[in-house]
Amino acid sequence: MGNKLRIYDLMDNELIYIEQKIFRFMPEYNIHSLNQHMATVKKEFTFFKPRFNINSVMGNYTMKGDFLGRDFEILKDGKVVAMVSKKWLSFSDTYMVEIDDAEDQAFMLALIIVIDQVLHDNNHNNG
Repeated sequence: MGNKLRIYDLMDNELIYIEQKIFRFMPEYNIHSLNQHMATVKKEFTFFKPRFNINSVMGNYTMKGDFLGRDFEILKDGKVVAMVSKKWLSFSDTYMVEIDDAEDQAFMLALIIVIDQVLHDNNHNNG
């Protein structure tokens, strides 16, 4: 039960494991790397702009973005470390993602996947 996602490198080694916590009022996901808990991402209850509580061993992350969550940035200690833009006119979900070279690329990609999962795939279930 709940979403479970994995990210692998080109050698088929698992880099990231994402697991949705079920039976929560608001969506919540855990991110693991090499069997270590890296972060918990929880959507906060808001009426307009999406907001997330990201509790991570990698640093203090926040997210800011537009009303629909199509374009957003991830900030670490107030500095932009990733920018995401979802294309409007495409037959499938298509993204432009820029991640700061100093960041753990797989971890940042996992954060982006979780945020997109909550904003777009769970809209009919979880506010």
